[in-house]
Amino acid sequence: MEDHRLHAATKSGHLRTLPHRLRPLLPQPKLTTSAVSEKLADNLAQKTALCERAEELKDSTDRSTTNAFVALPPSGKKIGPWPTK
Repeated sequence: MEDHRLHAATKSGHLRTLPHRLRPLLPQPKLTTSAVSEKLADNLAQKTALCERAEELKDSTDRSTTNAFVALPPSGKKIGPWPTK
């Protein structure tokens, strides 16, 4: 069954399929509570792994580890929200 939102009415009242470039503008389906909690748990696991990586790098004196340590915060910002409780 095709989604009804992929069609638009023309002036004559006929339906036509929306172009592919307009489909991302359509409202996306809402995530269920379990899907959101799974996503938050996954984000928390990624943040925890990132913190563990930072703990491993903090005592090193190599120049290469400095660059790796500087690269950690931007990757942490890309992960997304995590549960606060």
